[in-house]
Amino acid sequence: MPRGSACKQSMCGEWLTPLGSFATHEYYRSVQEEVIAWWRQHQRQDLPWRQTLPRGSGDLSGAVDGEKHRTSATTARYDPYQVWVSEVMSQQTRMETVIPYYVAWMKRFPSIEALAASTEDEVKSVWAGMGYYRRAMYLRKGAKYLLERSKEKEGTAAVCMPSSQEELLKVPGIGPYTSAAITSMCFGKPVCSVDGNVIRVLSRLRGARDFDPKVPANVKEAAAWGQRLMGNSPTTSAVVCQDPSALNQGLMELGASVCRPSGAPLCTSCPLQRFCRASALLRGGDIEAIEGVIPVRAAKMAKRSARKLCVVHEMSASRIGDARRFVVVRRPANGLLGGMLEFPTVNASAADDEEAVVPLLKHPLSMLAWKARARPTFARLCGNVRHIFSHIVMDVGVAHVQWPADADGAALLKRVAEVVDDHCAGDCCNELPTAARIFLMSEADLRENAPSRLMLKVLQKVSSVEVKQVRTSRTGKRAIQESSDSLSPHKKVARGEQARS
Repeated sequence: MPRGSACKQSMCGEWLTPLGSFATHEYYRSVQEEVIAWWRQHQRQDLPWRQTLPRGSGDLSGAVDGEKHRTSATTARYDPYQVWVSEVMSQQTRMETVIPYYVAWMKRFPSIEALAASTEDEVKSVWAGMGYYRRAMYLRKGAKYLLERSKEKEGTAAVCMPSSQEELLKVPGIGPYTSAAITSMCFGKPVCSVDGNVIRVLSRLRGARDFDPKVPANVKEAAAWGQRLMGNSPTTSAVVCQDPSALNQGLMELGASVCRPSGAPLCTSCPLQRFCRASALLRGGDIEAIEGVIPVRAAKMAKRSARKLCVVHEMSASRIGDARRFVVVRRPANGLLGGMLEFPTVNASAADDEEAVVPLLKHPLSMLAWKARARPTFARLCGNVRHIFSHIVMDVGVAHVQWPADADGAALLKRVAEVVDDHCAGDCCNELPTAARIFLMSEADLRENAPSRLMLKVLQKVSSVEVKQVRTSRTGKRAIQESSDSLSPHKKVARGEQARS
């Protein structure tokens, strides 16, 4: 049977228990309770978006046949804006990285209204360094949508986050997972939020062999499993989970720390081991391992290589204490690092690095020397930097050109833009010519306007070469001084005799 296709009953039919029987309402309720009880004991305490105060609590009996269960108090509900931001930041980013960014974000944009009133550059400046910048732009776009929605529906500028998943899905950038997280964690709705961690837990609970989580149809199937476990399906509506926030967070935490993404699952530490069909299959010798088998491990796509050439044009300060300025270009809105700043950069191949550097350096130099009678203070190659994206390994050759303060800045921008356009002809992402996206910016402004990690690496490479040049210069001066002081013995004697007299 081909991988990712409809498969055995355990994957696409009834939910089978480790004993091979069909799952009952009591089974679903027991799984809910075990996950919630485990999460309450093991939940992370350092996540700032979980520090919000409860908006009320209730009795979580939800008993089957009148029996009381252990999860008898609902989890505190969280602020929907904070959950929205935290969930978007957490996508493809480690939690240790997310926390300081989240704190900085909330300090700068404490409300949806504040985010809606922000500029793109302000948003990028807080997000800078975390990558996947489109997520930040969607947060801002979503905030502006919610503000307009409130004005139209409520006639007020005070924004209220929708409580239904249907309405949340209309917000730009909010998909099924994020909408389910907000709906359950903030409004107590029984909707399962299914991400990669939850898919792994569910597929192993069901013992879903030949299940490839990269196949869209399988992701949709896993979402249906999650709703069934939550009690949000026709077959399990009698056991609707009364604390969906805790169940969702528990499933996510289990998938991250116990039923983990890499390495063998920690089955002996798992509260669901006795409910888990994958664990039973392993013990019975039906599968050789769980990791890589349930779910199947998708082959990693090889990262493609890319080579770039970047020239850092610097305008010297006219007076002591003034800031030096750099030529920067805003990247096209679409594509890699969309809308971010960069130093003038062009594509290059491994074979033509030197050939490509020459026009980048010489063309604007010669034109400026002809028009403004200004010559660069220096032009030098600084070496290479490597930056790894999720799907690209990029090597960038870096050159540094420094111009005197009286150079014609407008002419420099024009000529550099022409060179960039000449080398990037045919790039479908370039909707605007470089001349419309190029300008001079001080180093302080550059660092405050959301530079990408790659741009900071380039600037660091330039600075490190500058430091080496200064050290070399100072060492040379000391050597000259020491050489002049190293007089021959008879001169030292003569000098000593003269001093005594």
